[in-house]
Amino acid sequence: MQKMKHVVLLFLICGLVYKCKFEEPVNPNALTEPLTVENGEVGWKIEVPAGWEVASEDESKETNKRGIEKIEEAMDSDYDTSEWFSLLSITKNETNILAISAEPFFEEYINEWEVNNEFLREILLITYADQGMTAEFSPVMDVDINGVEFNTYSISISKLGDSKTIKQRVYSTLHNGYDLSASITYADDEIKDEMISIWKTSEFEIKQMPDSLIEHYAKMEKTYTAHVARGDQAFEQSKFGEATFWYTKAYELNPLDEYPISQLTVCEDLWNESSEKEMEAVELEWQFQQIVDKADELFETRYIMDSYDYYQRALTIKPNDTYVKNKLLENKRLIQMDWPDWTPE
Repeated sequence: MQKMKHVVLLFLICGLVYKCKFEEPVNPNALTEPLTVENGEVGWKIEVPAGWEVASEDESKETNKRGIEKIEEAMDSDYDTSEWFSLLSITKNETNILAISAEPFFEEYINEWEVNNEFLREILLITYADQGMTAEFSPVMDVDINGVEFNTYSISISKLGDSKTIKQRVYSTLHNGYDLSASITYADDEIKDEMISIWKTSEFEIKQMPDSLIEHYAKMEKTYTAHVARGDQAFEQSKFGEATFWYTKAYELNPLDEYPISQLTVCEDLWNESSEKEMEAVELEWQFQQIVDKADELFETRYIMDSYDYYQRALTIKPNDTYVKNKLLENKRLIQMDWPDWTPE
């Protein structure tokens, strides 16, 4: 099962569209007075005026379930959405819906949130087509809502052979470690404007980034810069296989930066007979260093048996490496202090 690392609010819409009715609003359970909704962990607050129906938590979960089923069917994959949660869903008849949700989002590479946001649009397009619908997307724009910058775009959706159109306006941002998203689904432009006005009453608390997260981003930037520098050094030495390896690592860490992509294209054009061997050699060195780093980490945290196993793996790559041999002897001594009869396999 894949981890769906993006707010699935947007996916839910495809399930909602099927319930839409083109008729006058009917709101038997509408609010009779304004309602304040907030979430302190996310750092978000909104005021819902009277006249709107608020979906219950169970209703939001059921809608989420229906939407994900359609996504999984279209993509032929299973997705884990266990961390997603609804913040608010309000309606004026089933045609006009403002839905807001959040999901924890930890970036494992630079600009991962932006990359996932674009991937989401592709998934939506595939899913709507799988449901017999056509969807047209507007370009993505940036908009400021009370001090927080959101990506926003619109979608026009219609069933094949049907002249009626359902429209959507999507807002999303990375806020306090959460992928925060709002979707406005409507058939009535006047009610759309009302929903946008409600959404824009949102208040946001911008929290201080934890030191651990600051260090994480700094480490990614430092590593990316090092990968590019190694690629440039190999390129200047006409080692195009080695340069390709490091530019590829840089691209994997920051896929939105055009420099490693352009350099990879140049390396491909200059590829020669020795390039393949260069790339194999540097890749083997990379694998060796990754294993040693993991072994060192385990050793420092006193997972001695696990550390020993990793040093053994490193030794299969470089049988004569002095550092690894010494670490294995040190591990063996520590293990036998607790288990005197222990012998390496």
